[in-house]
Amino acid sequence: MAKTKKPPDATRIQANKYDKIIKENLVKAIPDLMYLFTGMAIVEIHPENVEMHHTKEKKADFLATVTVADAQKSVLHIEFQVENDSEMLDRMYDYRGFLRRRHPKIRILQYVIFLGESTPKMETQINEPDLFYRYHLLWMQDINYHHLLKSENPELVVMAMLADFENYAPELVAEQIIEKLQQQSESELDFLRFTNQLRMLANIRNLRPLIDEFMEKISRFFVPERDPWYNKGVEKGIEKGFKKGLLLAEIKLTEATLNFVVNLILKSDHNDEFIGSVCGATTEAVHQIRETIRLHPDDFREKIKGIQILPE
Repeated sequence: MAKTKKPPDATRIQANKYDKIIKENLVKAIPDLMYLFTGMAIVEIHPENVEMHHTKEKKADFLATVTVADAQKSVLHIEFQVENDSEMLDRMYDYRGFLRRRHPKIRILQYVIFLGESTPKMETQINEPDLFYRYHLLWMQDINYHHLLKSENPELVVMAMLADFENYAPELVAEQIIEKLQQQSESELDFLRFTNQLRMLANIRNLRPLIDEFMEKISRFFVPERDPWYNKGVEKGIEKGFKKGLLLAEIKLTEATLNFVVNLILKSDHNDEFIGSVCGATTEAVHQIRETIRLHPDDFREKIKGIQILPE
């Protein structure tokens, strides 16, 4: 996703993790999220994956052709921001020019959804002689977390971590979200993936003290023998990897977590992005392990020791 100019390392790490979560959940969550924000009832959605060659950022966070309840066809463009960006207005204006050329005579709707803890301060319109342009700026904390929590869509429930907690303690909100995700997840793997995403979003919102509590709650819910995928052949090495990978907040991969990632690579057809989302690893780290296994099948275990699962 697009980030502010030359962000500090911690911000860049958070934005990268956040970007992965948003792209995993985007298509399923956007219709409900837009209805909560604007009342827009999307009845049909066709995501577009195009490169905007004439803009600074080559890909939008979300771009789709949508049909709303009034049967009007529109182009929906959404960007997500963790921090204020002084260049946001110009970037959105650049996007608008590209989209206007690509979709002539079709209504274009542009939104920036802000996730930050404080009120967003980005400019939203150009009002100059002979030129007027604007986009819509939305803030996740303008939505009460209860509206997201009662959703039957787990991708939307995860986003409740970024909404308005009212006067409720973050610990209580976290417990409610985790319990709802447990009810909605179709398998233990789904539950672990969603709760790991929740942990990352809590980090973005600077709720670091809750991380250990999240992991403790998640470990209590995880019973690997209940999962049919586990019973089909992924045995104790993965069980240890799940528990270690979830409970340890260290950057270095432990031996147990390495075994977890290796077993997922060797014993499943899941891609690097999925494995990374389950483990809390970067896609690049999983890819590096996969390539090492491919190139050194006889002694890969020695060669992968010390690989870092999270960026410095």
